Amino acid sequence: MEETKEMKEQKITIIRATYIWQESILKKKIKIIQYLDDKINIPLSTIIKNNKEYILKPYQISKDPFRTDNSLLVWCDMITTDGNIYNINKRHQIEKQEKEPCFALNLNVLITKKDNIIEDIIELLVSLCLKSNVAIDEYQIIGNKEIVIQLSFKPMMEACHDINMIKFIIQQISNKLNFEYEYQKSNYKFTDKSNEIDIYCEKLNNVSIPESVKKMDKQYLTGIYNDPYELIFDIIQSIY
Repeated sequence: MEETKEMKEQKITIIRATYIWQESILKKKIKIIQYLDDKINIPLSTIIKNNKEYILKPYQISKDPFRTDNSLLVWCDMITTDGNIYNINKRHQIEKQEKEPCFALNLNVLITKKDNIIEDIIELLVSLCLKSNVAIDEYQIIGNKEIVIQLSFKPMMEACHDINMIKFIIQQISNKLNFEYEYQKSNYKFTDKSNEIDIYCEKLNNVSIPESVKKMDKQYLTGIYNDPYELIFDIIQSIY
């Protein structure tokens, strides 16, 4: 088939798209995508887990801060082949909430082993977060071991995504800079603008959020969580 003038004028772009999904940890795979002009289409992808096929369905796309080209990070839900949500987190449950409160989440990271000075670690971390449009309000180093990142108030889904983006970046740079880390007790702020409520939340061990809300008469929230979606879902269910 002879190539037409129109076909020659079409610009073909090739990008790398890193698909990210959550199991016990954040996992990834890279897909090469070709598109014409600016008409990019992010397709579904698939993975095999325990000899079963799952569909990776994109729900959010962001620029890849680790690359200088047009590469993308594609955040995905895991879907079974019969259409059921397989996610281990509660993203879909909080998506259904009618209320849209705002959260300012902290992330406290203890560096347990490192080959580099902690200032190098946090500078790279913050630089990559800013490239990813993570809404960092402030950050500090405590005792040459602990990094504390305070995020700005955001609607609950955006707040969760920011935390997951930071965790993904930490996971990636820990291999590059050869350090080990643990997530520590963190403080959280919650604001319901409709009722002008400010609730300061402190994550403590062995106390569920519903129990602590009842005990503290909704002035403080305490609890443990595996991911920000879990935390926010429990807070919403406890208050409303």
